[in-house]
Amino acid sequence: MNLRVKIKRVKDVELPKYAKPGDAGFDFVAAEDTIIWPGETKVVPSGLAFE
Repeated sequence: MNLRVKIKRVKDVELPKYAKPGDAGFDFVAAEDTIIWPGETKVVPSGLAFE
């Protein structure tokens, strides 16, 4: 099954990519540094827009 997703860079950030062949999902890089403490939930900007 192939799924196409349009991605637009809103900031100058790295595009999502598979780290290794066969990975189930992409690795994302956050658009800004942040600390997420154990048990904490936080919204982390990606600098990307998806359609």
